[in-house]
Amino acid sequence: MSNNPDDASNARKWLEIAEWTVFQQLSLWPTFERSSGEVSGTLLRDKLRLLQSALLICTVQHWEGLKESKERIRDQRFPAVVAAARDLGFDLAKHSADLDLDQKYIDWPRYVLNEELIRTHTYIFLFDSQYAIFHGVPPRIKLSELNMTLPYPEPCFRASTGDELLLILQELGDPPIRNNTIRNLVELLCSEHDNHTKLQDMAGMSVLGLVTLIVGQ
Repeated sequence: MSNNPDDASNARKWLEIAEWTVFQQLSLWPTFERSSGEVSGTLLRDKLRLLQSALLICTVQHWEGLKESKERIRDQRFPAVVAAARDLGFDLAKHSADLDLDQKYIDWPRYVLNEELIRTHTYIFLFDSQYAIFHGVPPRIKLSELNMTLPYPEPCFRASTGDELLLILQELGDPPIRNNTIRNLVELLCSEHDNHTKLQDMAGMSVLGLVTLIVGQ
């Protein structure tokens, strides 16, 4: 990204090291402690941080890496990211017990974690889709796997406290699509039959959510 060739060359060297380090950790993913039933918050957060780091490396190498680095990301590294996301679970990426607008209740730390899960899995799906659209690579993620909900609107993303978020959500309202999975919404939009999803239900959707539904179709 620098106009100085030396800076760019040095940055790429460090990028190679960072890639190796992150994906060495990702290769140890199966050895992480597995809990029966619900994944503990600490373990889930640690896995999510590693998944985010791996996705960041893929993104930077895809745009700024050398030709062989880009090919390695496409053929080896990103498939490992998809496998890790699948293992973590697309269906975990949703808001449920962390938020109750009727009771004006929010578990702020859990809400933040769930929103990070939603956005991370969404970006992984979009990254996979760009390989399919622009590079002719068969998609690795199926529509049937998209059991996460849409990310919350941008004003919610910028909230710094739980109380601030509740105020924003009260102003925005609670559209019916908020708790629908991306899979269900895409299927409804593509259905030839009448359904209860109307254009006004889409009001207030984030740009990220809108792009995700378009790509999903």
